[in-house]
Amino acid sequence: MKFILKILGFFRAQPIEIPDKLSLKAMEIVSQGLEADVASPVWDQVFSKFPISGRINSGNVNADEIKRFYENYFVNGLSDGACAGMGLSRPRFIFRYWSRTKDRIKKLEKLTDIQGNRPMHRPLSPLLDSGQPWLFKYGNTSINPEYPDHEYFARQIIDFTSLENATVVFIGDGSGVLSNMILNSMAVKKAIFIDLPHFLIRQMIVNSDLNCDQSYFAPNFAANIKVDGRVVFINQDSFPEISSEWVNKYLAIADDADATEVFSYNKVDRSYGHANYHAVLAQHQLQRCYIFESVMRPNYFFEYFKRLK
Repeated sequence: MKFILKILGFFRAQPIEIPDKLSLKAMEIVSQGLEADVASPVWDQVFSKFPISGRINSGNVNADEIKRFYENYFVNGLSDGACAGMGLSRPRFIFRYWSRTKDRIKKLEKLTDIQGNRPMHRPLSPLLDSGQPWLFKYGNTSINPEYPDHEYFARQIIDFTSLENATVVFIGDGSGVLSNMILNSMAVKKAIFIDLPHFLIRQMIVNSDLNCDQSYFAPNFAANIKVDGRVVFINQDSFPEISSEWVNKYLAIADDADATEVFSYNKVDRSYGHANYHAVLAQHQLQRCYIFESVMRPNYFFEYFKRLK
């Protein structure tokens, strides 16, 4: 299997030590715990394959374990469902992932931002490549296979608006790639993260060097979030996987805000375990102002919603 991966251009990033202070800070997230029935059936299936996620979400870990787990984040199944990790141990997945990676990189290379630039990489934090992620050799460079699609969405947001003085709420940011791109590129008043605890820890680690106010909340603590002024929600790849009940709770955070905006990059999916997030957005008087289909992924759409108080 390792030989096949090497031939196709996949290799592991070098190990990076996670500072002890971050594993101790992670315990504050772990202590929140996760109420039963918060995770969708989609995530219940992931947890059944990787019990380590369940341990973290239930708070059944210590700081030393957190440090060890997240220094090997892409090796032990924690990343699966957000970024490829253990999945690359299956031959069928390997070839599909290889083809997808090449296709997305080529598409990204053809795109330009509003200044006419065609950057493959934007500034990212040093710990983003912690956890030994898979990298992919492409020409004379190497790239994290997850970057192109996140870069595509990040670029749409960055070209679309300024987030200066906004409170940005990242819902379900998985392994923290998208938030790291946004926060490294735009001046944000405050960043709030809502996700399952085992992903929140990863997001905290990779964004720990950034000079902006950050708060991390497990879903069942979302009611404790206080926001005002302009509030911008950002979600990629998970709105359909979150139950309508919980999407409603998240959006209610900003019901009294002066202005509420939502950037979504998702597939409309009505299959088992997937919710109609458009209906919930409409309930909060969020009007879709802009939509176009992704050039990176068929049937995925960039959408922008807005509501003024």
